[in-house]
Amino acid sequence: GAQRSLKASLEAAFEQLGTASLMLLVKDFVLLVCVALERAGYQVAPVIELLQGTQARYQALLSAQLQGQAAAAVEADVLGELEIRNEAQHMLSVAEYGLPWQLEGAAAGRHTQLSASGVPPLPYVAPFTCCVPEVLSLVRRYVIDSLAYLRGLHSPQELLPAVLHQRDRMLGKVLVEVLSFKARSVASEEMMRECMKVAANARALSAALDGLDDWTIQQARPDWAAIQVLVEVLSFKARSVASEEMMRECMKVAANA
Repeated sequence: GAQRSLKASLEAAFEQLGTASLMLLVKDFVLLVCVALERAGYQVAPVIELLQGTQARYQALLSAQLQGQAAAAVEADVLGELEIRNEAQHMLSVAEYGLPWQLEGAAAGRHTQLSASGVPPLPYVAPFTCCVPEVLSLVRRYVIDSLAYLRGLHSPQELLPAVLHQRDRMLGKVLVEVLSFKARSVASEEMMRECMKVAANARALSAALDGLDDWTIQQARPDWAAIQVLVEVLSFKARSVASEEMMRECMKVAANA
């Protein structure tokens, strides 16, 4: 009876929440309550199942939020040239997101010497416009917010596939729709340069997907670095113990001699 009453109350509460941020707050609070109840000997599986059932609504709200933000960024872009003037700007707007500093095939037959840190000769004009890094920043924010809701509802092994699935669904729907709308808005002979810019933006975003995958994996497995450090510390300690043991054995041999 108590469980049914709690589930009914939670279902009603989640239906009234109109933003992803509010859903996240309630979900985290309910999970904390579940931890306390479970330690007290209560069964919380039905409540966890209810929370798992709210994921689709959360992702829909999060996608709608991203769509509005990405549409605003793309719409505000006048498709002018984006000049990269210094190394800091290159690292912040290009390298950080795995974006290409030139599109494949654009410099056929021409060799460009990169610096030791992989920076091309400066200044240069990026093969995309200013909305592209901004959109990728919004996508990263989506991934972080998506992971925040998925944590606690999925096992560590399930977390990465779950967030990749949600992210790819969003990219296939939201981002494609936003870019398509921009392309239609400049689709005329008088705006051929703008059409080419939109096409170049799409190519640049596509080229950045591998980097986005790597970044998403790092976000989904943030504890791996700590685990690696722990393993290295333990390994170092084991080697130290082994060395000390060998030293003692050598001293014994020397004493016997």
